[in-house]
Formats: sequence, C-alpha cells, structure tokens
Amino acid sequence: MNKLLYLGSGLSLGAYRAARGLRSRSRAGETTLSRHEWPSLLLNLEGVFTAVVAWVVFPEHVDARIAGGMVAISLGAVLLTWDPGQPVKLSAGALLVAGACLGWAIDNNLI
Repeated sequence: MNKLLYLGSGLSLGAYRAARGLRSRSRAGETTLSRHEWPSLLLNLEGVFTAVVAWVVFPEHVDARIAGGMVAISLGAVLLTWDPGQPVKLSAGALLVAGACLGWAIDNNLI
C-alpha cells in the first residue's frame, strides 16, 4: 500500500513539474548553489551520525536499506568536498562541520 502512495506522489509531482516547466521555462525564482557553497551541504552528515550513534550506543535496529542510505549520504558528502585538481585532503572547515554534526547527533540521541 505504501508503494502505491509513493508512486502516486511521484507521478503527481512529476506532472506538476512538467506542467510548470511548459508554462515557464525561466528559473529566475530559484536559487542555485555555487561550487564554493557546496560544503555547507555537509550538514546532511548529521542524519548519518545520529543513526550511527543510535546504533552503537543504543540497541537501535539498522537494516540494509538504512545502512545503504547512510553510505549514500556519506559518499555524497565526500563528493561535495572533493576537488579532483587537488591532492586528497580534509579541510579544517569540513572537519569542523563534521564535528558540529556529530555534536548535534549526540544531542539528538540524548533528548
């Protein structure tokens, strides 16, 4: 039943976006992220860290789907901060954001 709801939601959203795209080709109202703003998307690591802390510290169940989602988010974070023209390194800013996400995750689990 849930799959039908997701399918209906996806089809409806797709039809809405197609109709909106036909009506107006301009995207003047949308804000785009420039390359130097991509590292701010590292805040998505908070969800991964929250799940990992819950899994390690508390007896929280993690199945293959949840683990796959956490891996996908983590790989996305790596891709967002990776510059192919530079040697592999972690910037201080990226480490600080990851540390803040870990602190946020601990806070989420203690509340």
